[in-house]
Amino acid sequence: EIRTGVTVGRVAPAGGSTGGRTGDLTGARPLRLTTTDGEVVDADAVVVTAPAPAAASLLADAAPRTAALLRRIEYASVAVVTLGFARSQIRHRLDAAGMIVAAGEGLLTTACSFASSKWPHWADADEVVLRASVGRHGDGRAVSMDDDELVAAVRDELAPLLGITGEPARRRVSRWHHALPQYFRGHRSLVAEIESCLADETAEPSPGRVVLAGAAYRGLGVPACIAQAEAAAAAVLAALAGEERRQSAP
Repeated sequence: EIRTGVTVGRVAPAGGSTGGRTGDLTGARPLRLTTTDGEVVDADAVVVTAPAPAAASLLADAAPRTAALLRRIEYASVAVVTLGFARSQIRHRLDAAGMIVAAGEGLLTTACSFASSKWPHWADADEVVLRASVGRHGDGRAVSMDDDELVAAVRDELAPLLGITGEPARRRVSRWHHALPQYFRGHRSLVAEIESCLADETAEPSPGRVVLAGAAYRGLGVPACIAQAEAAAAAVLAALAGEERRQSAP
């Protein structure tokens, strides 16, 4: 069963035995998920892939020490400004994947992808598509700007760098508030502490049934998140199989 549009508000151990109900793999006491609408769903295991602050709220009752650690992971609000120009409006050759802007430059723009150079099918031969990333930890200027202001600011910053004249023919602003986890010094140790604490706090009724995965922990990119998801699924299956063996042992 796959459910969409359902918000879980709490994850906690459920009291009592499952009684071997349908879908119970082990007969051990399951976990209980409570939705914000008050619905209760019992589960054999839970993989939490929510952002760290949301994961902290979900686990506040079942694993309060883990929740406190999760709240130490900070986030930045970011946006992507996509601009379409005629090729004649840009002097730069755009013979690269893009550019990164150092924080010390003080610009809103943190990076610019020469999108139509990377993916030529994005534009006709006489067009150019640029994708500028804006926003970083400690710099909330982009959040306070509306879309028109943000487009104008990014265009003005890119103009002297890429030799842009005129205004873009096409534009799009995509925003993600508090969406980019920040990996400060010691992040790997913090994640190890979170995982150890979670394993300890959720060891009953059976260890390994609650695991974390997602961009907040061991890599931001899609490949890293896929790898974490696969590892989380394997860990849960191993925990359930181990419990099943213990339950069936003479």
